[in-house]
Amino acid sequence: MVWCVIVAACLSLAACTLWQAAVTDEGNVAHDPASIIPCEHHTAAVTAWSSTERATVGEPVSVTVRIENTGCVMLGLPQYRLNARARDGEPIVDPNTTQPVVHSLGVDSGASDEAVFAVIATRPGVVEVSPSVSFEVHLGYPGPAYWGMAAGDAVRVVVTD
Repeated sequence: MVWCVIVAACLSLAACTLWQAAVTDEGNVAHDPASIIPCEHHTAAVTAWSSTERATVGEPVSVTVRIENTGCVMLGLPQYRLNARARDGEPIVDPNTTQPVVHSLGVDSGASDEAVFAVIATRPGVVEVSPSVSFEVHLGYPGPAYWGMAAGDAVRVVVTD
């Protein structure tokens, strides 16, 4: 009986190679050089959207931030952040509603994770909320690992009295 496993071998912090190994019942490992797939670095996509495009002062607006792991290494401990500002550069949201959200999990290759913020504007104007997610990039176990970051496009909400 043959079991196929994906093994990650890290060459450095910036380069990693994946290969497929066949493990037989006797414990022998046969490597297929034709199956080597380069994994140069992590890749992730961040998207965000709001529950509404218009709100009134004091009304909570849900802003969802999603990270999708589009690379070949696990992304761990995602830390979601929102940077909210008005076009005039002055504070416009309650800072307690944009505090970082940390998830104690790993996001496998091809998987995604989300965090939801309840953002509350403190005055009228146009709020621009920019999402970002930082994460550990795991290059095998027990390591090495490094911190990576991905950011998405801003979400705009018009706030009235």
